[in-house]
Amino acid sequence: MNNFISKSTYVFTAVIFTIIFISSFIFDSNVYYSQNKLISLLVCLVLMALWLLILWVINKFVKEKVSVKVHCAILIGYLVIVTLLQQFVVNYLMVDPGWDYSVVFENAKYYILNGQRWGAVYPEYFQLFPNNILIFYILTKVVVLSNIFNVGYVGMAVLLNRILIDFALVMLYLVLNKKYNFKIALFGIIISLFFIPLFLYTPIFYSDTFSLFVGITLIYVYLHVDKETIISKKNIILFILFGLLLFYGKEIKITSVFVLIAIFIDYIFSVKGYKKFINVGITLLVFLVCSLLFKVLVVNNEKYNFSIDQFGAYPHTHWIMMGVEDIDKDNSSRNSYGGYNEEDYFFTKSFTNGKEASKYNIEEYKRRVSKMGVGGYSTYLLKKGVNAWSDGLYFSDVALQIKSKNADGEVYKFLFKNESTKFIIVYFAQGVQFAFILSLIAISIMRFKDKKIHYILLSILALFFFLLLWENRSRYLFNYIPLFIMIICELYYMGINIILKKKKGSRK
Repeated sequence: MNNFISKSTYVFTAVIFTIIFISSFIFDSNVYYSQNKLISLLVCLVLMALWLLILWVINKFVKEKVSVKVHCAILIGYLVIVTLLQQFVVNYLMVDPGWDYSVVFENAKYYILNGQRWGAVYPEYFQLFPNNILIFYILTKVVVLSNIFNVGYVGMAVLLNRILIDFALVMLYLVLNKKYNFKIALFGIIISLFFIPLFLYTPIFYSDTFSLFVGITLIYVYLHVDKETIISKKNIILFILFGLLLFYGKEIKITSVFVLIAIFIDYIFSVKGYKKFINVGITLLVFLVCSLLFKVLVVNNEKYNFSIDQFGAYPHTHWIMMGVEDIDKDNSSRNSYGGYNEEDYFFTKSFTNGKEASKYNIEEYKRRVSKMGVGGYSTYLLKKGVNAWSDGLYFSDVALQIKSKNADGEVYKFLFKNESTKFIIVYFAQGVQFAFILSLIAISIMRFKDKKIHYILLSILALFFFLLLWENRSRYLFNYIPLFIMIICELYYMGINIILKKKKGSRK
């Protein structure tokens, strides 16, 4: 089974992302801009050559093993650079809270200040979208801290956002050091500086950034699991951590837990004996206990008044339906390939309850697919995949132009308004994304003979198929950036080892 899963993962990944890469030169990468893809490809090739040079320098002049003090010094220096970049974005590209995270934030702030939720807009919001309840609860604590330390509410929320992003980047360093060595860990955090959405999302405290650390932390925990001594105190603690992360990830951003599913597939098929299921059971038990406590203490707590009427939550079928954009109900005169559609929102809400709406969501989904036909729907899905996976800005350019506080500033104009300069950031980000996709394809080909399950590739593949059917938005890829960086690092790690082996062979 291991061999079947691994081979299937490599084949699907290589074929799918080769098609996405080639098709991105035919279709627009994002509905909000289009540009010369050949320039992006040139940037990609230059960047990949530059990264090879950087790794060569690291490999030649840096020791493979260093002391804890050196690790700490490297991380402190790195976090200083990250902090400066984040502060630059806050100073010159700051936004007022907008769209969903504005509703969540205003509710949290109003509740702490007035003892009740803010009902001016969408009083039934959390009933319809319970996936934002945990973020609401976290932000209520942020508002409390703001009052204690006399710091602005938005400023404190942005500070939390920065801490969570920083934590994810530290975990990336630790994972690369554990999985490979110090050289690759150093290389990985340098590569992270090229993924500019990591910094552009600094002012936007929402589920994408709040879940950034989940996937990479799950991998860090898994790297410490003892597969020989199945039942041990160490493993019990680690699988409890899995349960806590599973609960948090599921409540904040469901896609972040795909990583744990892939990890458990690898764990179950790579470890012999029945005792492994005890560990998996521990994770599920912790998850269920956390979910039950959260439901009793927060979700069903009358003081929050989340339940307004009998409609209930929006059914999952709503996002599947919305994942197929009806050309007769085009969103803002453009086809957003399954993005948010206001007409779909009100269509689902027009029914008595979510269960009734679900039946009509499926009927509407079938009608739209039937209208497109097999060929039309296949082309649509291809465009949908390209739309999300070849956008190197992960929607950050759009997000930063919603309720901007610096629309008249020179930096804002340079990046988003000036016709002669605004595509610089697009070409650069697109080049980085192309480099990741090429790395993904290369790893799938180079690892094809391996029998071990590649749970990182499996996670990315699961995300791809999920977004193909679900509501589509390139920002939904954001919380996988640490995994994308790992794929790039893996390719260069394998490449540099091949070069070194050839050199040793020629010397002999």
